[in-house]
Amino acid sequence: MNLLILGATGAVGVEIVKLLEKFKVNISHLGLYATERSLGKKIKFNNKEIPVQVLKGDDCPYYEYAIFSAGTEASSKWAPFMVGKGITVIDNSSTWRMDDSVPLVVPEINIDDIPESFKKGIIANPNCSTIQLSVPLKILDDNFIIEEVFVATYQSVSGTGAKAINELEDQVRDYVDGNEYQTWVYDQRIFGNVIPKIGEFTETGSSQEEDKMLNEMRKLLHRPDLKLYATTARVPVFRGHSEAVTVRLKKDFSINKIKKVLSSSKAIRLLTDENYPTPINCENKEEIMIGRIRKEKADEHVLSFWVVADNLWKGAALNAVQILQALLKRKVK
Repeated sequence: MNLLILGATGAVGVEIVKLLEKFKVNISHLGLYATERSLGKKIKFNNKEIPVQVLKGDDCPYYEYAIFSAGTEASSKWAPFMVGKGITVIDNSSTWRMDDSVPLVVPEINIDDIPESFKKGIIANPNCSTIQLSVPLKILDDNFIIEEVFVATYQSVSGTGAKAINELEDQVRDYVDGNEYQTWVYDQRIFGNVIPKIGEFTETGSSQEEDKMLNEMRKLLHRPDLKLYATTARVPVFRGHSEAVTVRLKKDFSINKIKKVLSSSKAIRLLTDENYPTPINCENKEEIMIGRIRKEKADEHVLSFWVVADNLWKGAALNAVQILQALLKRKVK
């Protein structure tokens, strides 16, 4: 199997390469591509130094699969082109997620949305904040029927990319050294701050990230009527997204039953109230971690919980690699 990675030097691309090696994915040839400023860099994979290249159209026939993590502009340009050359593209950008002809996939909950007849085409990776919430919501909806969801997110700077990580690092140094803060990625200083804006604001006052969570969750859960109310914020954390979630369920439930159904998923790790998950716990971990599970005193049909995941792994790179593994497994069959 020959695999192309577009955006190989970015925050997510680097993790994709690590995970391919970790899971021992059988790759005959790995092509690593990025922008011209990364030309000539080398990335280690299976004890080999692979040089980073700039993508050209005549490179494509050598590959069967491609994983994109290079943004909407690159995805819009290259994904249809590669599909035309017979390549299956797994795309991390938002470009194709809401296209009715493109499967939007979290393997643990809806891998069957990729039809068995699928031979080539685009498969979309959902948004990072959507992925980690979709798995517990799917389980809750299947068992208790969700009536509405309220979620507030606390998203790390790595969700914006390597430049945002550098900005936070520089602002930490500015604080220690007593220098004036330099800001070039976010509208306001991120160090020591919380920014309730991810993406641009829409005409209704919601942010693009908030709209993504609603629209993508409806598609993933096959619930076009789903009521989901999101407020998304960026926090000065390097890696790992946290979400405070409150769900109204139609059927009666006990906390023991909630814990039992959630723990049935290998993708979820439940923690005790005393050992609640934080972004530090989830770094370089495959699981979606859940804690603070409780029935609200004000309404016996309302459940609240806290969910944390590594946004560079399950929120992006890991989910893409899991999709690739599922496709390869089908091919073997």
